[in-house]
Order: sequence, then structure tokens, then C-alpha cells
Amino acid sequence: MYALQEILLRASTHPIYIPLQYPKLCRQRGTNDGDSSDYTTVQLISLRDFPFLQKEHLLASFSTLMRTDPKFLHSAYLSPSGGTGNTIGGMAQLYFVTDTSENRDQRVQFACMLSKLRVITDDDIVLNLHGGGIMYRSQDLIGNLIELAGGTELSVGFSAPDMAVLQAAQRFRSNTLAASSSRILQFAQYVSTLPEHERVIIRKIIYTSEPLLPSREKYLQNVLRVESIASIFGSAEAGPCFASPPVKMGEASTVYREFVFDKNIVVVEIIGEDGTVIADSLGMSDGWGQVGEIVITSLCRLRNPLVRYQTGDLGSLQPLQGTNYGSYDYHSLVFHGRNSAKSLTINGEYFDVKELENRVFSKPGYGVLDWQVIIEPVPTEEREEGMALDGLEFRVISKSQTDYKVFDRLKKDIVDDFVGPRTRVIMRRAEYEGLERGSLARKVMKVVDRRL
Repeated sequence: MYALQEILLRASTHPIYIPLQYPKLCRQRGTNDGDSSDYTTVQLISLRDFPFLQKEHLLASFSTLMRTDPKFLHSAYLSPSGGTGNTIGGMAQLYFVTDTSENRDQRVQFACMLSKLRVITDDDIVLNLHGGGIMYRSQDLIGNLIELAGGTELSVGFSAPDMAVLQAAQRFRSNTLAASSSRILQFAQYVSTLPEHERVIIRKIIYTSEPLLPSREKYLQNVLRVESIASIFGSAEAGPCFASPPVKMGEASTVYREFVFDKNIVVVEIIGEDGTVIADSLGMSDGWGQVGEIVITSLCRLRNPLVRYQTGDLGSLQPLQGTNYGSYDYHSLVFHGRNSAKSLTINGEYFDVKELENRVFSKPGYGVLDWQVIIEPVPTEEREEGMALDGLEFRVISKSQTDYKVFDRLKKDIVDDFVGPRTRVIMRRAEYEGLERGSLARKVMKVVDRRL
């Protein structure tokens, strides 16, 4: 790990950041013995001297360096980032390039924290169901962290059939499952169809990528007999940074889970809508508890620094809860979802996906495990008089396989509270295999727009 000043000095002259006019060292001629060659630094660079960093700039800069610097990819670890298109630099995704030794050191440091937080313990036999698109590194990353933290990894992978996952769990007496939330729920739904004597008991869940709502946690408890739930959070740009310690089922006091981070790995800032810093983990501001966008500076990347990177997630810094962490350099961060407008636009109106989730699909009586909406034009021959041009098809995964009245109630809520009677709304029962996913991380896409 590196000192913050070391990271900032490197970034101030790094070819990725020079176009952003990052600050340069202010130097002044010294006076020792009248030697005019003696220069002394008189001003340190502060984190707040730096502008915020956007993914689009990284994408363009990395693309340029790959073309112009023959050594840019030497001894490098490439990790693809989601959310990037092919409009800049001719690349399908942003591949953040990290030095291989820096990457290994960060994993060791982070795995040490996972062990101290008991996210992973030496008696955990972990089914690792991560994986996804080409060069997506989640299976490699999580597997390595499990081993470094002292656990036993069963590298089953994302694409393994649920029956094979069950057989591996039974053969090797697995007690922990690590995967994205939707992959965990997919496996649980398969297990729910089996007779009681054929099921497997999973003591602990470690989820990544997507939030796991309390209603879905309860479902996992009922089907897999889950006792505690933990989480790991990171990104291609910053690597693994945050971990949620195991919480016993029924003890979570809020829908937003506390994550812990090591201040030797990352600096966290929380910024408001106007770009002002509300709180930071350096103790330079006092707005702890206030929600804003999460901005991170990695203390693990010196070869290609990551300074004041806007993550697109909302969060708040909180006093660290937990009696056993005080002797470590740990802080607490609470995630509050995505900052970008996760909305669907139809017939000239915007609808917030989070509002749909909270006001419709999360109602306790509906038993919805997951859902997805497809936006597409209504064919002319099917369009009734007064009907809007575009319609919505909701694919819904429900706990119940027989209660079709749930779909009628869901449709009524959506029409009455959101889109109105002019918009055609179709409700379809679905399985996880029937939901469309992103090509890279294989995450379930909430909104699929087929008008594009």
C-alpha cells in the first residue's frame, strides 16, 4: 500500500491525468550555502486539489496508452469494467490496467480484513459461483480471496447447472455460497423444487454485485437454512475494497447494510449534488451520516493511479459499529444504491426503477424474487385506439408457482400508480434463465430497451 502523498505526486505527472491539468509540484530555490541547485518543496499536493475523475476519461486515456506505449500492458492485470460502451477509442469495455504486484498486494491486504471480519473463516467450504463474460475476473478474484483468507474454495463457476452445484455442495459438504445475488436466488429456486431430503443446507451466503433485499434474504433462509449473510464489494477500477461482516438472519436493522473498509486500501469521499465534499474518511469534514455520491481514491494503484473516481453509487460514512474492529484501521460505509437515474422512459415520461421496486414489487404479500421490464413498440396491428406507441413487458420471478392473481395485482399497481391505462402492460411469469443479462458481468438487467 502507498501513502496518499505518494499517489498524488505520481498522478500529478501521469499521462492519464495530465490532460485534466492536475496540479504540479510547487518548488522554491533553497538557500543552503547559497547553492542555487538546492530546491525544496514548499507546498504539498492536497487531495482536494484534484478534479473528480470520470469513467469516460479513463476509457479514452487507456485506449490511447495501449496504442502508444509498448510497455503499457507489461506485467499487468487487466480487469474489464461494466457500464462502458464502444463509442470511445473503439473498445467494447474499459479494461483497467493494474500492476500485477500491486494487484497481489491489495488482495492479501483485503483478504486479511475478510478474515478479521469473519466474512471468510478457516472452516468455510465455499461454493464459488462467480464468472461471466470474456475476461471477467470475478471467479478468479473471489477464489483467490477465499484462499488467502483461509477458506476452502470450490471453483464451480457461474455457468454450472444447478444440479451440478448441488452435487458439489453435497459431495464436499459445502457450508458457504459465494455468488452474485441473482445467481444465489437462481440456485435457491432450484433447491426449492426438490424434496426436503434432497436439499442442501448453506450456513452462510456471501453475495456480490447486486443488492440482496430483506425479503429475498428471508427466502434464502427458508430454502437453504441460511444463518448469516455477508457481502464483498469492489470494482474493476479500484479492486476489492469493501466488505459487509456476516449478519445473522433477522438481526439486520436496516435495508442498507454496513460495509467496512481499510483506510490503508482506499480513501472515501461523499459528495453532494453540487460536487462539494460532504464527508471523507480522512476526517477533513464532519458530515458523517449524510448521503451523497461515493468518490474513491485507491492507495493500492501507483503505476496507474486512481484519484477521486466517481463510482456512481450513493452512500454515507458512518461510525463503525462492531466491538471487535477498534484496533484496526477500519471505517464504515453504508451503500444506498446507484446515483445515476435508474429509470425507464416511455411515452414521454420518466419512471424511477427504485420507486417501482419499493412501491410495487417489494410488497410483502406479492412474493416477488426478481423482475425485469422490456420496453418495445406495440405492433400497429395490435394497437388499440388511444393506446400509446410503446408498451411494457414485465418478466417476474415469484415464490409461488400457482398464484396467478399476484400478476393481476402487480399489473393493477403498475397501471394505476405509474404508467396509466394508455400504456400496454404485459405480465409474464419467468425463470432466471428467461431474464436478459449484461454480456460481461452477467448481471440481470432491470430495464431492456428494445426501441434502440
